[in-house]
Amino acid sequence: MSDKRHSADLTPSICEEALERFRRSEDSLAGVLEQNHIEVRDFMVLSFACDQRGLDVEQLMSALRMSRHSVLDCVERLVTAGLGVYENGADGSASPHLVVPTAAGRRLTRRVLGDDT
Repeated sequence: MSDKRHSADLTPSICEEALERFRRSEDSLAGVLEQNHIEVRDFMVLSFACDQRGLDVEQLMSALRMSRHSVLDCVERLVTAGLGVYENGADGSASPHLVVPTAAGRRLTRRVLGDDT
């Protein structure tokens, strides 16, 4: 005997309400991901680039053990969200591109990771 109810008949549980508040929070990773249309791996790339003040794609691939395709996808989402940019290498050449967090990307990373310095 099953007591199935339609989802429209159910009231939100405390857990569902808490999850929704957490997802909307600007300080939670879940909120950041949803609000900026990025993924967990994107935030990982952003955080690592913030720590190192920018890295090229090869360095990110090696450090994070990700494929070139995965790194480029992550960076593209960060660029689209205004959280990261490509810059020319130290010698001024266009290659290899450095992946550098924007000021907004650095602020967001510090906020989520709880580093107010």
